[in-house]
Amino acid sequence: PVAPEALQEYRVSMAHFSAEYGRTAGLLANAVTRSGGNQWHGMAYHYLKDEGVSADHREAQPGAWIGGPIVRDSLFVSGAFEWLRHRARQEPVTLYMPTLTAHQFQAEPDGKSQGQQWLEGYQPRPIPTDRAWSAPVTFEPPASLDRGFALARLDRLFGSGAWRTFGRLLGARVERPDFIWTPYTEFSSALWQNTLGLALGLAGSPRPSLSLEARLSVADDDLGWDRAHPEIPTLFSSDETVLPGSPAFYAYRNRMRNWEGLGSLQWTGGAHFLKAGGGYLRRTIQGYLTAGRDGRFLFDNLTDFLFGWPSLWQGVVERARLPELVKPDYRRRYRNHQFFLFAEDAWKVRPGLLVTAGLRYESFGRPRSLGPVRDAGIRLGEGASLAERIARAAWDVLPQ
Repeated sequence: PVAPEALQEYRVSMAHFSAEYGRTAGLLANAVTRSGGNQWHGMAYHYLKDEGVSADHREAQPGAWIGGPIVRDSLFVSGAFEWLRHRARQEPVTLYMPTLTAHQFQAEPDGKSQGQQWLEGYQPRPIPTDRAWSAPVTFEPPASLDRGFALARLDRLFGSGAWRTFGRLLGARVERPDFIWTPYTEFSSALWQNTLGLALGLAGSPRPSLSLEARLSVADDDLGWDRAHPEIPTLFSSDETVLPGSPAFYAYRNRMRNWEGLGSLQWTGGAHFLKAGGGYLRRTIQGYLTAGRDGRFLFDNLTDFLFGWPSLWQGVVERARLPELVKPDYRRRYRNHQFFLFAEDAWKVRPGLLVTAGLRYESFGRPRSLGPVRDAGIRLGEGASLAERIARAAWDVLPQ
């Protein structure tokens, strides 16, 4: 996220992209952040929505931008900050919850079952006081969002403005505290996304007919959520009673780090405007998706849960290691290299007629598996037909 007040220019191209741009088929968006100038300028703002204006949510959004000279005509600085805090309630939902009667029930005279221990240790709010073991309770699940953004930019001019360099540091944090919600508050999970990016740039004109531009950037983006109390498996009752435990089937983590370099040359001569350049992108992705890692118990009703009588248990094992029963390692890491080259010419044939021709070459590469855990594939066996080859297939770890 970038605050609109921190932008100097925003341009959207819907079609007729030049050869300089690729990897897109819909639209191309370019955003230029604001730089400082020879005079200090700034602004501060605060957007506010509360229950007096909108009954179902509250929202506060303060922010500021400032920019000016450190050394007049040569060194400028600018910075921006914004924070959004949103709190709302979703549509009411009615859930069947264990009552106080169920919490106080002792299934075994010599001790408490595991289900009773979980009910005692993780109590919902509120606990219905009906005589039955479960009763309907209406909840209004919360919908919360916290988002912060900060930007710092430094610009330097050389040679009476013929050359310009800039550096920009950008950070953002997004958090949804109630991303995975449950009446058992200790089992709710938050989603987070942390982004940090650094960009450096150089642009200039060695002579009036020739100009060049080069940019280098590195960005780190970390997105994910945890499954609260992973030591407790997923618990499900067929009578629709909500049991303690996280409703999430898995925890998720996706961390991506990009290194990117871009460069271009522009030459103007007579009726021609030539531009050529290229770029390189190295992308590293690591993370996990722990589907079914913590197991799942199914109970026919709340009574069976209190007595500890599951009707079904499900767990996850690594298929490539069968018949040996081994829990899989969910961690993965990949790296991908991409690059492109382009050249184009805009030729003014005569007044009112402009012909543009360009050529672009792009290599998307392929993801390579890194680290101790690599993906497994299927290696077909021998046979006269595809069915026979599938029947004799075996697991094969893909090469790095």
